[in-house]
Amino acid sequence: MAPPGLESETCGTERQSARLSPFRPELKMKNDFSLVLFERVSPGNSLRQGLLHCRCGADIILFNEYGTYLTRSRERLLSYAEYVPDPRIQKFNPCTENAKNGHVLYTLSCLARENNIYIVANLVSMQSCDSTCDADQIDSCEFNCPEDGVFFYNTDVAFDREGNVVARYRKVHPYFEIVNAPEEPEFAIFETDFGKFGMIVCFDLVFEEAVLLVEEHGIDTLLFPTYWFDDIVVLNAVEFQQSWAITNGVNLLAANTHAPGSGSLGSGIYSRADGALVYTYEPDGKSKLLIANLPIKNNSKIPDISSMTEIVPDDAIPKIETGEKFPENSYEKSAGPAIDNYADYRYFKSQFENYTLTKLEKPSGEIQACRNEFCCSLAYSTQNLQEDFYLAAYNGLNDVKNYFQWYEEVCILTRCDPLDGKPCVLQPLTSKTVFQAVELKGNFKAKEYILLFP
Repeated sequence: MAPPGLESETCGTERQSARLSPFRPELKMKNDFSLVLFERVSPGNSLRQGLLHCRCGADIILFNEYGTYLTRSRERLLSYAEYVPDPRIQKFNPCTENAKNGHVLYTLSCLARENNIYIVANLVSMQSCDSTCDADQIDSCEFNCPEDGVFFYNTDVAFDREGNVVARYRKVHPYFEIVNAPEEPEFAIFETDFGKFGMIVCFDLVFEEAVLLVEEHGIDTLLFPTYWFDDIVVLNAVEFQQSWAITNGVNLLAANTHAPGSGSLGSGIYSRADGALVYTYEPDGKSKLLIANLPIKNNSKIPDISSMTEIVPDDAIPKIETGEKFPENSYEKSAGPAIDNYADYRYFKSQFENYTLTKLEKPSGEIQACRNEFCCSLAYSTQNLQEDFYLAAYNGLNDVKNYFQWYEEVCILTRCDPLDGKPCVLQPLTSKTVFQAVELKGNFKAKEYILLFP
């Protein structure tokens, strides 16, 4: 069965810049590189369509998490899963080796060769219990082996310009998924002629594995396929993506799935220094291709090129987002369920129940909000406050569905409207208020163990 997005497609139909050469022993560094990512409606436009419309000299393209499969059944996973050998041990080029038994790997490998481009895509990989135990030198796998005898992994795979598999990353923290987690994280890093890249998947960005790619492996750019849910306060997609890039001092490519009805949207290309070069955050049911140039060296002078294109079956249309597609109220409890999962944005819980809130009463001023000796301070100025805004402070445990927990210290400035007698429940995503100056501070205590995000 062909995975979603790769239906009835074969390699070799439009071969461009195809060449075969061994791994380069040395890489001559360029001064800049062009990045492309695809926020894809699933099911919707195919991966091949994304590539057809990015033949613009791009160096690397990133696709979203669950871009080649989407199922909640382990039985059906067998229809999509493919074996991905560890490229640190085994060289593998699915295209030149004609490995058509792995449809996704074969297709992506050939697309990389045809388009002379690096490709990073997310797929489901599989490994039998016996082969996993042999590789890890484990005598018996009976205790850890799934009942169906197969380990399934949510996996990023990177292909170079020749179609070689150059990196593999298996998700360490599945977010209530039917796949398995590897016993130990594998840090997926690959060198190119335009920098050093690392890969991570979705929820893993919240944990230490992503930071260790920067601190211990020295990557320049992080590649981040995701199916993100805007349902954890301070972790809304584009805000978190930009903050992570700036805080950790690396470029970030984030390719999200477009399913606003479940709170899933928001992709972007972010510079380590300047933040968003181009991003999308609009619940419009459209697949989009984002393109931007990034300098490799700090003194590089490159064209300031970025663009967003809507991908339709037979064309690509320049796209400008205005935010007008967002409803005034997106909280499911009061707005009701999404009628159209690809156009009606929803979030699913009141996010400030345990926060200390201080309302902004004047157009300009200085205020404070404190909780358990942790305090946030805000200095701000506007010409006119046209909606209700609050300074929110929190320190304590963030408990995600009684399964994932971590400690947080958070300061937030947010627009917030009342509901059911509570002053701050609804979080509209648009505003007419223009802040001329904002200075937000907190007396963060746990700096040794907590990641700070601007």
